[in-house]
Amino acid sequence: MGTPEGAPSGSAEVLPTAGELERAIGSVAGIVDAEVRRSEAGRDRLRMSLAPGADPETVAWAVAATLRERFG
Repeated sequence: MGTPEGAPSGSAEVLPTAGELERAIGSVAGIVDAEVRRSEAGRDRLRMSLAPGADPETVAWAVAATLRERFG
């Protein structure tokens, strides 16, 4: 996801917590609920509930843009 601002370029990558991801995704218009589940293998599973009438493609693009903006 990128090196946090101000971190040395050689430092290990810092990943956002599940809660940070859920809050970011939940702030997107058209999202009613977001849940991130982390496995021990390091894979994240995201479940989102869309608001009635929300366009899934538009919401997906907005989620992607929000995650890029907040976490790189």
